[in-house]
Amino acid sequence: MSFTFTDLDPYIKRQILNLLPTGEVVSLLQTNRTLKDFKNDEDLWKMLYQRDFENIDELPQGVRNWKQLYIIEYEEQYGKIIEDIELDPEYGEEDYPIEDDYDEYDDEYDDDYDLL
Repeated sequence: MSFTFTDLDPYIKRQILNLLPTGEVVSLLQTNRTLKDFKNDEDLWKMLYQRDFENIDELPQGVRNWKQLYIIEYEEQYGKIIEDIELDPEYGEEDYPIEDDYDEYDDEYDDDYDLL
């Protein structure tokens, strides 16, 4: 019997993804259709936000979802716009593309990235 990561329960997948650096999570979520379903998973982005920034249980007013809040906080902390995420030195210097949730940035970038 063959068993893979994608066969795991979504809760278990979230727990495993939460152990990885965010750049690795982003890369992994681009690997197949089953994992791409997690790219906007509220529970996953909430876990990542709470792990990396602040342990809050409710979204601040005006924020649509946990992924958006993560993106906003990342940009504030690391000074990088979301399409050019550079991981902090603890995880390395590689760039990982992430979905651009901001309409005002759409025209600034070409389509060279395979966005989430």
